[in-house]
Amino acid sequence: MKTQTALPLVLLALAACSAPPPVDDSETRSAADGPLDQFMVDAADQDGVRSAVTLDDGVPYEVTVEGTVSFWRPNQWRRTCGAPDARAMYPSDRASATGVDAGSVFAAPSNSRYCDQPLPLSVTNWHYRPTPGADWTVPDPTAPRSDHAYTYRIVGDGSPLTVAVLDDAHSDNTGRLRVTIRRSQ
Repeated sequence: MKTQTALPLVLLALAACSAPPPVDDSETRSAADGPLDQFMVDAADQDGVRSAVTLDDGVPYEVTVEGTVSFWRPNQWRRTCGAPDARAMYPSDRASATGVDAGSVFAAPSNSRYCDQPLPLSVTNWHYRPTPGADWTVPDPTAPRSDHAYTYRIVGDGSPLTVAVLDDAHSDNTGRLRVTIRRSQ
């Protein structure tokens, strides 16, 4: 009986010893490959959030906006069109189903104007302000993505970037978007 139990243990030990060691690529990666800033934007915050970094004037950046939010009160999600998510990818203080991301409306309460169209619908649902006090800029729409992550190219102007969810009434919104800023390669 002892030889039958010992054989699997020996094989397991040999397999562990023959596994390749983890690759240390820390010398080949540079700080420029990582994000310069990453922050959360609550869908209920109409003023948005300002980046902690200043975007150098004339320098291109990649801004990735990901997550799911809701533009409607939780009780409005009883009857829907599309395929809502049960909760936000990055929840805020209130829980709700979600049907909106940075680049699309993929579900909505059945009384919404979006239910008159096939979903997902390509709609830009965020905007940014490159300079404090400047007008908001809405990026061009992109094709809807099932991973709810959209990357846009923005050229810095020597100021921090302010990002907000694009909606007429923010008080009933739930969920948050994660914004990641990187230098363009």
